[in-house]
Amino acid sequence: MRKSKLKRVTPESGLTLVEVLASIVILTLLITTFLTFFLQSAKVNKTSEHIIDATYSAQTAMENIYELTLRTKYYERENAIEEAVKNLGYVQEDTDPSIVFEGIHSDTGERIKIRLKTTGNENMDHIIIEVYEGSDENPQAKMQNMLVWRTN
Repeated sequence: MRKSKLKRVTPESGLTLVEVLASIVILTLLITTFLTFFLQSAKVNKTSEHIIDATYSAQTAMENIYELTLRTKYYERENAIEEAVKNLGYVQEDTDPSIVFEGIHSDTGERIKIRLKTTGNENMDHIIIEVYEGSDENPQAKMQNMLVWRTN
């Protein structure tokens, strides 16, 4: 007699509908978790990019004014700064006791505010540069420094 080579089908030889649904639910939870992580990471990267751009704009403005201090005497500083920032399209505001210029950065569209305060020292000023995004009132970047103007 020949033995039959047919396999018997047992109830344990396949996946049940409950097992398939459970694996789909677990996969969905994992994918949702990772997707949330990647979306949050993209938001953080975008915010960091805005802050880096604003810091770069403030640093550029600070370096331009520092360069002015190397070739301008203290008593000529207001005219030199006024001329330099007006070439950039900035407008001077009337505020006491500081000199304030405000303008829009032509490349990035950021609003930049430059405040120059006298310190009482005969050739030194305190400078504050703030960079704003659009009409936002909270600065994206802020830099402060002491400027030492040429004396002779």
